[in-house]
Amino acid sequence: MKKKRKLLIVAAVILVIVVLNSIIFEHRYKFTEVYSFDKPQEISEDMQDLYWFTVSDFDNGLIDTSPEQLKKLGIDPSDLELDTSKYTYIVTLGYDLVSLKTSFWHCSLRKEFPPLMPKEYIGITTLKKSDKIKIYRIRKTNVMYYYHGSNDPKYVRIIK
Repeated sequence: MKKKRKLLIVAAVILVIVVLNSIIFEHRYKFTEVYSFDKPQEISEDMQDLYWFTVSDFDNGLIDTSPEQLKKLGIDPSDLELDTSKYTYIVTLGYDLVSLKTSFWHCSLRKEFPPLMPKEYIGITTLKKSDKIKIYRIRKTNVMYYYHGSNDPKYVRIIK
């Protein structure tokens, strides 16, 4: 009986540690640059104020994340090998991606089962000025820029 009780306590402590880890700590993503293009002089009006956006097969109903978004930059997605079933792609507009991280504090939660699990994360980025459009690959994650603009200083930091 005492052995079961000790085992239950150990399991509960491990569960609490795992939950606190996902809530408190930020998660940093490893990324790989897969494509680089010269930044065109003219960019679609709806992309003028964006520093970065996501290309994936996730649809949140607010932001278009399909590869077709690349056409607004003069890039034909059919010329690229983008596997959105396995990866999420981060496209930076005139910046190099230095870091990408997410946190449970900056996410929207699921309404369906299982509840209180992240549906999508708001990415927190550090960027460095560049004259290129770059596409980076990360593991498949529902990460987006902040809906009210990708240049909110709370979510984007520009370094020299």
